[in-house]
Amino acid sequence: MKKIIKTALIWAVMLLPIAAIAMPLAYVEGVHYKPTAKRLATSDKDIVEVVEMFSYSCPHCFRFEPQVMEWKKTLPENVKFVQVPAIFRDSWLQLAKVYYTAEKMGELEKLQPLIFNAIHVDKRRLQTEDQLLDFVAEQGIDREVFAKEMKSMSVTRKVKEALL
Repeated sequence: MKKIIKTALIWAVMLLPIAAIAMPLAYVEGVHYKPTAKRLATSDKDIVEVVEMFSYSCPHCFRFEPQVMEWKKTLPENVKFVQVPAIFRDSWLQLAKVYYTAEKMGELEKLQPLIFNAIHVDKRRLQTEDQLLDFVAEQGIDREVFAKEMKSMSVTRKVKEALL
């Protein structure tokens, strides 16, 4: 039995390079991929817009965030980096509201790493509006002002856009 397994393994290793030879050297438009019908519109045609969909609840986003922030510092002037909170489930809706509220109030740079760490390092449940408002207040931000801004038309509009 061991001899059969050993022989099969040797054959598999010997045949592996043949599969690599069969791979195309370059991707061909229309064969390996389809181009988008048209370029997506940006606010300025001279600006390249890089959009990152993320969630504070996503462990991959948490691990990737420090690299994204370092990379963001190296972008040329004609590149605009935009983060959009993904809303794939109901529990992520409040997190999106917090993101846009913090952005509106100029607190995003302060709050973003704290929210990620609270969820992924401290294992805090930050899903309900009350839990999130308590957390924001702990960071020295006025709870009532933040709560009012969370319900503002501009935050509501941005959350609706993120849902599209």
